Amino acid sequence: MTTPKRLPRPRDPVQLGKLIGDKGAFGGDIDYAQIVKLYGPSPESAKGRYSPSECTGIKKTPIEGKPDPKYISTSYSERQNLNIRMGKRRMTRLMNAFSKKTANHAHMMAIYFMHYNFVRIHQTLRVTPAMAANVTSKLLEMSNMVKVVDDWEGSFNDGRYNISVPT
Repeated sequence: MTTPKRLPRPRDPVQLGKLIGDKGAFGGDIDYAQIVKLYGPSPESAKGRYSPSECTGIKKTPIEGKPDPKYISTSYSERQNLNIRMGKRRMTRLMNAFSKKTANHAHMMAIYFMHYNFVRIHQTLRVTPAMAANVTSKLLEMSNMVKVVDDWEGSFNDGRYNISVPT
């Protein structure tokens, strides 16, 4: 599978809401399409208390740029949502580690995404996503993550605010 030459726009409605109409974020050089799933009544045999409606079709609509139809899919965002839910039990409200403070939740998510993108080697890519996207050329370790956090915390003490990820 070849990767698209242009960056696909986020499919998450919350992220998308922040970026719609914002040409400054990507300069308009982005491909984005929307999928609308069409639902119909469920067959009589499948009806029950928690039975979802049956998906009868989908409608793919290009919104910006020229998205490749084979990349218009909810699979990527759904897989990411599953990874987050399964890997970070803090996302589950009834767990002991549930983050009650928004700041703690945001820090936990930042650590998760940094590990996911810079430290963890993915089976399908055989490298980290950051290496695949040419953001960095070296595999980072947990010690690098700790150094970035230490640098970030230290930046508030001496008045500077410049943090760099090793390349």
